[in-house]
Amino acid sequence: MSAPIRFGTEGFRGVIAREFTFATLHRLAEAYGRHLLERGGGLVVVGHDTRFLADAFARALSGHLAGMGLKVVLLKGPVPTPLLSFAVRHLKAAGGAMLTASHNPPQYLGVKFKDATGGPIAQEEAKAIEALVPEEARALEGAYETLDLREAYFEALKAHLDLKALSGFSGVLYHDSMGGAGAGFLKGFLRHAGLEIPVRPIREEPHPLFHGVNPEPIPKNLGVTLAVLGPETPRASPWPRTGTRTGWGWSSPVGSFSTPTRSSPPWPSTASARAIGAGR
Repeated sequence: MSAPIRFGTEGFRGVIAREFTFATLHRLAEAYGRHLLERGGGLVVVGHDTRFLADAFARALSGHLAGMGLKVVLLKGPVPTPLLSFAVRHLKAAGGAMLTASHNPPQYLGVKFKDATGGPIAQEEAKAIEALVPEEARALEGAYETLDLREAYFEALKAHLDLKALSGFSGVLYHDSMGGAGAGFLKGFLRHAGLEIPVRPIREEPHPLFHGVNPEPIPKNLGVTLAVLGPETPRASPWPRTGTRTGWGWSSPVGSFSTPTRSSPPWPSTASARAIGAGR
């Protein structure tokens, strides 16, 4: 008999090859698919981060949902969770599923379910999906579409930022993506927006072990970043780092650090500043 599946935050997570296996994934897919079909079906968007086998689990989930008769779009490459949420709304999907374990250690993987708003499923919906999880589920395979929505995402972001203010920034941005799915997104957005702000990447290479730290941008995991900033001595304010839902913080060259829960980061002003960023 298979172990019961109990949902945590937005879905289920566990240690890869122990609690989180392909057998578990197909049970979750079967439950989520039934849940959506009971509500009329529709389109589902699937994404994944850079964790071990996350791409393979994402393909298995996409194929299973498609095999149940749902239309499925798998986002191309590792993507940050906010892009998945954007895709759900942009494509007017019925829901979404993200293969990630957020800030948990590298040995973990999970699946987070999104509702039609792109936001986390409500507790009542989570309970409804959990109740549909079968003891066993035969793997299904169906055809799904792979889509790259980075440019559409960048275009949508432009409406939320003061591009004129950004264009006056004369400093350098350091972006520490910590081996996660945020790699290249800051540089890509600035290029898309026509902003000639240099970005110097740190730990940009996708890495299932996140270069030896947990993928959470807090001081104890940012030794490399702080070492890079050590020689910097400009007049600087703290700066943003982009990432997943909880995966960003900001720091200044003089070593001060904060997170979204402590305060809000300022955007470029007059300082001859050098900024750092991180993301998953």
